[in-house]
Amino acid sequence: ASSWPGGRVPQAGDYVEIEPDMRVVLDTETAHLRGLRVEGELVVDKNAPRVALSADFIVVQGLFEIGTKDAPYLGEAIITLTGDPLDETPFSAGIGNKVLGVLEGGRLELHAEPRTSWTRLAQTAEAGANELLLESEVDWQVGDEIVVASTDYDFNQAEVLRLNEVQGNKVKLERELEYQHWGELQHYGDKTLDERAEVGLLTHGITVQGDEASQASGRGGHVIVRRGAQFRAEGVSFRQLGQRGLVGRYPVHFHLLGDASGSYLRGSAVRESYNRCVTLHGSDNLLIENNVAYETRGHCYFIEDGNEQSNVLRGNLGLVTLEPRPEDRILATDAGALGPATFWSTAPNNVFENNVAAGSAGSGFWFAFPEAPLGEAAGEDLSPQRTPLALFSHNVAHSNLSDGLHLDGPQGSVFEYRPQMVEEPQTAVLDSFTAYRNRNRGVWLRGAPLILSEPVLADNAIGASFASTDAALRGGLLVGESANKGSPAEGQATGEDGRSLPHFWEADFKLRGFEFYDGPVAVEDTAFVNFMPNDMREAAALDYLNRTDFYTDPRNYATGLTFENAKAVHYAAAELPAEVDDGGDGYRSAVFRDEDGSITGEAGRSVTVNNPFLVTANCEFKSEWNAFVCPETYLGLTLLNLDDAPADLSRLRVVRSDGVDHTMLGIPVMGPNLEFRTNVVASQSYSYVFDAESEHWRIKLDAGRGSVRVSLPYTRKAFVYAFESPQALEAAESSSTLESVQAGYYHDGSTLHLKLSADTTLDICQQPDCV
Repeated sequence: ASSWPGGRVPQAGDYVEIEPDMRVVLDTETAHLRGLRVEGELVVDKNAPRVALSADFIVVQGLFEIGTKDAPYLGEAIITLTGDPLDETPFSAGIGNKVLGVLEGGRLELHAEPRTSWTRLAQTAEAGANELLLESEVDWQVGDEIVVASTDYDFNQAEVLRLNEVQGNKVKLERELEYQHWGELQHYGDKTLDERAEVGLLTHGITVQGDEASQASGRGGHVIVRRGAQFRAEGVSFRQLGQRGLVGRYPVHFHLLGDASGSYLRGSAVRESYNRCVTLHGSDNLLIENNVAYETRGHCYFIEDGNEQSNVLRGNLGLVTLEPRPEDRILATDAGALGPATFWSTAPNNVFENNVAAGSAGSGFWFAFPEAPLGEAAGEDLSPQRTPLALFSHNVAHSNLSDGLHLDGPQGSVFEYRPQMVEEPQTAVLDSFTAYRNRNRGVWLRGAPLILSEPVLADNAIGASFASTDAALRGGLLVGESANKGSPAEGQATGEDGRSLPHFWEADFKLRGFEFYDGPVAVEDTAFVNFMPNDMREAAALDYLNRTDFYTDPRNYATGLTFENAKAVHYAAAELPAEVDDGGDGYRSAVFRDEDGSITGEAGRSVTVNNPFLVTANCEFKSEWNAFVCPETYLGLTLLNLDDAPADLSRLRVVRSDGVDHTMLGIPVMGPNLEFRTNVVASQSYSYVFDAESEHWRIKLDAGRGSVRVSLPYTRKAFVYAFESPQALEAAESSSTLESVQAGYYHDGSTLHLKLSADTTLDICQQPDCV
């Protein structure tokens, strides 16, 4: 009592201040406090077997210490945050209530005994088993809670269990497992597929938690660290924290620290969170390492504005990442087709290494790099879309409802990642990524230049799709169906061998390895295993993004591929949709090149969809692929209507000189479809057929070598310009004849005849100054 002003120990409901010249040692369980402000020092007695502190708010502007890195606290410490989260602390508006806040000048040290944060199984644990064999010895204790990740498509097969016995690398459980959890390594040639379940520790010597009312309200406590403060924590369980629907109220929140060198969160657990798990906002040089996050809502490990730099996220595990309720979403991307993500980042200059996203209602890793920083960082002279990637290596994503790795913007927008330093492009290498049992894709990438290097992708609905203009999958292993058959839920459709299906609601969904799209993109030096069709569904190692309306580059290629128990190629029918805005132009002229013959048996052959417009007498039909193999050279031909009042030319036709035609619907847009692109065979002649006219066309030939002759209706006086050039190619009234057109154009009054070489773009106008 003599330590305190007034000569009495703080009582229930008191607001307590530890003044700058005070040092208080905590060795007991406090009464419930209205609030605690630490300007001096509050240090937990290292010899106390148990301490507990309960308060509506705790604000640290001096030192609050429970153990240190070199002398961790070995007892049990519990901090409980209570009260109304919508209140504010009486002296520091902006950090809310039910808060442990570390403000300028403050230092929070939370160090319990460091223990194994997470490991993996060493053998498969069957449903009904009550023990686990782990890949390494653990220092866990009887009574600890652990979580075992799902190794099937359903991330809800993760199980929380309490330990009855610990013997080296074997642990016994208080109850039997409800699901199988895979625990075997699978070897394919010189590659290894690791689908073993992660096992994470949820119990630690220090606990920071919300009160009993937190679960019902969905608003627990929160921890916030602000500029000028330091936070160092290891061996801490953060439980029932985060405040649903409230911006900035997260379990562990590094808020606008700037340079946060020396601060870290490692070897800890965030569990049952109502709003994210770990948020890095306007903060640099943090270390987030070897943590476990279980049953959190919204994006979990979250890098917020796009200006965050040089943070290291290494060895973290996240599982059971849930959607918040619609009214609680902080961002639209916290839910939907792709969200939430266990790892979300808007900033590329950070290290992601050896992390595992082990089950989300959305994606595992979602990198959405905006053109300019967001939020508090808006206006900074920085472009995340142009910033090189620091490091992405040896990360794993499995059991996600959407994609394992998604590098693109939110649905309905495009974030094309083009890393460069000054003017020189920098190749972003995503190295040694493993994705398995994701219901949508293992990987979706948009940007250039990108390399997905030595990935292992298995048991995904689709292995990888590249919506890119310069990207390659290199040195990979893609497995259609592995020995891990999963634990199908009762009543769900299963495969012919009883395995769970990525689309159990669509049992005939075609299993695909690598999907070409956009381009040029490539798949190189990669092994494909177990992509075989059966009576239930088709399967193929290689395909095109099905029914796409958009650009497909004829320079897309494959080389150095091997196939084991795998059909190399299969295309769906290239049918013309009945509805205009169902599109499909891109897919219906899809083609890729077999550089070395590892697919077709002859180097340099192209593989096309089953569309006669891409085929000549030199091509061979492969019925099992529903595709043609051709020796031809292909180019991309685009016609764009730039009229001020454009007519809709959907169902425009292109007719080859031998009479074979191709109908195009155009890229679907709101209003008239204005752009029509198809791949064409080089050294041929083509005529456009449509009903309406335009005063301003743009026509382009690209994506390869060679030339074509093109004719299109044009009944008015014609001026033809090189794109963005003020000089006409020829006089408006050419004296050439059709037969002599080798360059430029010939206009006969009703039809314009053009000779186009590769990489040529021409504008066709009625006026000499239309460009």
